[in-house]
Amino acid sequence: MELLASIQSIRDIPRYKSLGMTGCILSCDYFATRQNHYFTKEEIVCAMQEHADVQFYTIVNRIFAQDELQQLEEFLVWCKDVQFAGIYYSDPAVYMLAKKYGMENILIYNQDTVLTNSLDIQGYLDLGIKRCVISREITLDEILTIM
Repeated sequence: MELLASIQSIRDIPRYKSLGMTGCILSCDYFATRQNHYFTKEEIVCAMQEHADVQFYTIVNRIFAQDELQQLEEFLVWCKDVQFAGIYYSDPAVYMLAKKYGMENILIYNQDTVLTNSLDIQGYLDLGIKRCVISREITLDEILTIM
């Protein structure tokens, strides 16, 4: 089992590791929305180098307009280069561009309220996406049925 934390400071990583954290989520401004803190690419690379025993994830949860796709593609190439363990995403454009670079295996679909049944989950698994975030609006019994 993985225990992930969304952190506000790189300095917090050792403390969270001592509590059992196996991975942390770091978000870059522009590509993520509604996050408690944003890191620069340089800060993320530094954290990954200093804490090689931690799995790093990022969030790309905004919706991209046509004229923003080049920036998204460049960011995804960077994500591949620095070897994130996973990318939480919601816009289908992220999937399409990630697939171009063979990255669909690290995508984690997280549309907040959309995934509510086993067919939803199976559809994303069939696309090569290994992980999905189930809707928070369903009950524990419904979650157990889906699993």
